[in-house]
Amino acid sequence: MLATIWGLITFAGFVVALIIPKADEHVTAFWESAEEGARARARKLSSAARTAPLFICVAVAVVSVTSAMALRGSEPPSGVDIGMLVVAGLTQLAFAVAVRYMVTGVPRAMPVVPPADSDDPSLLRAKDGPRTALRFINESHTPLRLLWIDHSGSRHDRGVIAPDSQHTQLTYAGHPFLVESSPTGQIVAAFVPLAVPGTATITDTMLTPRRRPDCGTPG
Repeated sequence: MLATIWGLITFAGFVVALIIPKADEHVTAFWESAEEGARARARKLSSAARTAPLFICVAVAVVSVTSAMALRGSEPPSGVDIGMLVVAGLTQLAFAVAVRYMVTGVPRAMPVVPPADSDDPSLLRAKDGPRTALRFINESHTPLRLLWIDHSGSRHDRGVIAPDSQHTQLTYAGHPFLVESSPTGQIVAAFVPLAVPGTATITDTMLTPRRRPDCGTPG
């Protein structure tokens, strides 16, 4: 029984050791591209690496319980055997927890980053967070200028996004971006990246100037 359990643990370590480098490679590709295809590949390998040790934990528990039931009525296991079983279970559990921390999780779907809820987007300031990426999708018929706002509120030009095109910006969570209409300089929206790569979509509707509410005629 002990040989079977330690064999399962060794097998889990071998499989995960093969998957982890490949998972890290695809997770990095997703973090740098914010592409749906890269996310799907990264999630597949990341999930495999993160769940394999847990399945082995279950297998160790099943083997231990099954063996104990099979030996019921015969000579009871020695203290050494029991100690080895406890060590085996704790070892696999610790390995499963370590792998969960080593391999980055990938979201089930690409997060959509909504426009920042601010009356004056230009007042936003950069706040440092983990490295991430934000993919801007210009679904409007107007060229859009992308501006990064730093910690002091200064704006830095990050180029123009042509109509019906996309631009992936490597950045950090909490670093806001302004999107302006390139021809007019009108602020369209502000977006604050999340801790994981996401997408921000700009449509023609967002370029329509907002009308102030009618307060009525003074009496």
